[in-house]
Amino acid sequence: MQTAMLLAYLLAIDDGETTFALGRRLASQIVIVLVYLAPSIIAQRYQHPRQPAILMLNMALGWTIVGWVAALIWALNGRRQE
Repeated sequence: MQTAMLLAYLLAIDDGETTFALGRRLASQIVIVLVYLAPSIIAQRYQHPRQPAILMLNMALGWTIVGWVAALIWALNGRRQE
Protein backbone atom coordinates (compact mmCIF):
# COMPACT_ATOMS: atom_id res chain seq x y z
CA MET A 1 0.00 0.00 0.00
CA GLN A 2 2.79 2.43 0.90
CA THR A 3 4.63 1.62 -2.30
CA ALA A 4 1.55 2.41 -4.37
CA MET A 5 1.10 5.72 -2.55
CA LEU A 6 4.76 6.63 -3.08
CA LEU A 7 4.51 5.77 -6.76
CA ALA A 8 1.35 7.88 -7.12
CA TYR A 9 3.11 10.78 -5.39
CA LEU A 10 6.15 10.52 -7.65
CA LEU A 11 3.98 10.38 -10.75
CA ALA A 12 2.04 13.43 -9.59
CA ILE A 13 5.27 15.46 -9.34
CA ASP A 14 6.05 16.32 -12.91
CA ASP A 15 7.76 19.66 -12.82
CA GLY A 16 11.10 20.11 -14.51
CA GLU A 17 12.83 21.25 -11.34
CA THR A 18 12.26 17.95 -9.52
CA THR A 19 13.34 15.95 -12.56
CA PHE A 20 16.49 18.06 -12.88
CA ALA A 21 17.29 17.60 -9.19
CA LEU A 22 16.90 13.83 -9.46
CA GLY A 23 19.08 13.74 -12.57
CA ARG A 24 21.74 15.85 -10.91
CA ARG A 25 21.69 13.60 -7.85
CA LEU A 26 22.04 10.46 -10.01
CA ALA A 27 24.91 12.00 -11.97
CA SER A 28 26.74 13.00 -8.79
CA GLN A 29 26.33 9.51 -7.33
CA ILE A 30 27.76 7.97 -10.51
CA VAL A 31 30.77 10.31 -10.30
CA ILE A 32 31.31 9.40 -6.63
CA VAL A 33 31.29 5.67 -7.46
CA LEU A 34 33.74 6.18 -10.33
CA VAL A 35 36.12 8.17 -8.13
CA TYR A 36 35.84 5.54 -5.39
CA LEU A 37 36.70 2.78 -7.88
CA ALA A 38 39.41 4.77 -9.69
CA PRO A 39 42.33 2.63 -8.41
CA SER A 40 40.62 -0.55 -9.58
CA ILE A 41 39.71 0.99 -12.93
CA ILE A 42 43.30 2.16 -13.44
CA ALA A 43 44.67 -1.27 -12.52
CA GLN A 44 42.30 -2.93 -14.98
CA ARG A 45 43.06 -0.38 -17.72
CA TYR A 46 46.81 -0.89 -17.49
CA GLN A 47 46.54 -4.68 -16.93
CA HIS A 48 48.26 -4.59 -13.56
CA PRO A 49 49.51 -8.07 -12.60
CA ARG A 50 47.99 -7.71 -9.08
CA GLN A 51 44.65 -6.37 -10.24
CA PRO A 52 42.48 -8.66 -8.03
CA ALA A 53 44.43 -7.66 -4.92
CA ILE A 54 44.06 -3.98 -5.76
CA LEU A 55 40.32 -4.45 -6.22
CA MET A 56 40.07 -6.21 -2.85
CA LEU A 57 42.07 -3.45 -1.13
CA ASN A 58 39.95 -0.80 -2.83
CA MET A 59 36.68 -2.44 -1.80
CA ALA A 60 37.79 -3.27 1.76
CA LEU A 61 39.65 -0.09 2.73
CA GLY A 62 38.81 2.37 -0.03
CA TRP A 63 36.34 4.14 2.23
CA THR A 64 39.32 5.32 4.26
CA ILE A 65 41.50 7.92 2.63
CA VAL A 66 44.65 5.96 3.48
CA GLY A 67 43.33 2.75 1.88
CA TRP A 68 42.17 4.57 -1.25
CA VAL A 69 45.50 6.37 -1.68
CA ALA A 70 47.42 3.11 -1.10
CA ALA A 71 45.35 1.34 -3.75
CA LEU A 72 45.84 4.23 -6.16
CA ILE A 73 49.61 4.30 -5.66
CA TRP A 74 49.78 0.52 -6.06
CA ALA A 75 47.73 0.68 -9.25
CA LEU A 76 49.92 3.43 -10.72
CA ASN A 77 53.23 1.78 -9.75
CA GLY A 78 52.50 -1.45 -11.59
CA ARG A 79 51.88 0.08 -15.00
CA ARG A 80 53.59 -1.81 -17.79
CA GLN A 81 56.20 0.17 -19.66
CA GLU A 82 55.61 0.29 -23.40
